[in-house]
Amino acid sequence: MGSGKGKSRRTAARAQPTGPPVYPQDQGWAGPWVDFLTTQGLLETSISDYYNVQRGSFALGRAGSRAFQEKLAQEIFDDLVATHALDFGEYNPPPGKKLEEITFIVEEILREDSAECDGLYAEARKASTGNTRVHLFNYSGSYLKETATLGGSEMKDIISNMHNAVAALIWLG
Repeated sequence: MGSGKGKSRRTAARAQPTGPPVYPQDQGWAGPWVDFLTTQGLLETSISDYYNVQRGSFALGRAGSRAFQEKLAQEIFDDLVATHALDFGEYNPPPGKKLEEITFIVEEILREDSAECDGLYAEARKASTGNTRVHLFNYSGSYLKETATLGGSEMKDIISNMHNAVAALIWLG
């Protein structure tokens, strides 16, 4: 056994974090979001009813489905920013990068097996440095469902995915 200084040296040598933590899916429920939903009585309200965005209001086919998904993703993200549910603690976006400038894009993913698949991306087109686009996930059909409730488990996943994408977009570029 040595003098016990190795652990202290390893701790001192560790790099200091340069951005917010990335959360695993089960830690994504942000307190401000739940507080907002509870005080407004919205826990069981569907995202379609709350945002007044219905799939039937968009064109038929995949292009309409993509536009519907983009619209819902943007509405949800804007509310997460407004309610401070995307909590990055002491970390603020660096100069030139603002949460309000992030947009969501859905694009077709070309697959060898010809199966229909789309990808959801977060973009910060005006960012002067780092990542300007981050892939959230691929899905088939519809990821953001009209019937999902604002206080349900699907929203937990959405919040986690958006938080992690924004962390990658803003700080890890």
